[in-house]
Amino acid sequence: IEKAQRMIVDSLPLVCFILFVTFLLSRFLSCRKPKPLRSDPETLRLLTEAPEPEADIKEVARALNEPSVTDDYEECAEHLRTFLRNSSKHGLLYEDHVEDPIKLLRISGHLCKSDNPAFWTRFTVQFNLYAGSVVALGNDQQRKELFESQERAELGCFGFTEIGAGVMTGVGVETLATFDSSID
Repeated sequence: IEKAQRMIVDSLPLVCFILFVTFLLSRFLSCRKPKPLRSDPETLRLLTEAPEPEADIKEVARALNEPSVTDDYEECAEHLRTFLRNSSKHGLLYEDHVEDPIKLLRISGHLCKSDNPAFWTRFTVQFNLYAGSVVALGNDQQRKELFESQERAELGCFGFTEIGAGVMTGVGVETLATFDSSID
């Protein structure tokens, strides 16, 4: 064990140098012109053409484009809560991740034409990252709780847990997860 510890300590300067060079290269490369988005033709068609919404998503598209544009965090959150409260009326439920998963993709093309990026981002995090993760990775009880939370207009969240995870803008996110044995 001591030999392994010594090897780790001895290699730290080299590791730090490699990480520094990697950081500099990533900054240099991120300044270059971004490559065009590559996607399958059907996805690109759905995101760029956005024809008149099909009958089964027409009310959803209308409801998603209804909120006023705002940069106010709480106001935007309330817009999403209103959307969630009325979800059974306009026809987009978390259960659609199971029953009709392509429905969200079909709706996305209509959001891309929206002039409300704050609401669109919040909606995408709520339905795709938060609800989609619970549906895909949760157990039956967790999915049941998720489905019931929509009626109560509870907002969810999504957090990166990978070291150095980030978004396409290059912003890095550092997280710390601590297990609390008194809760679980």
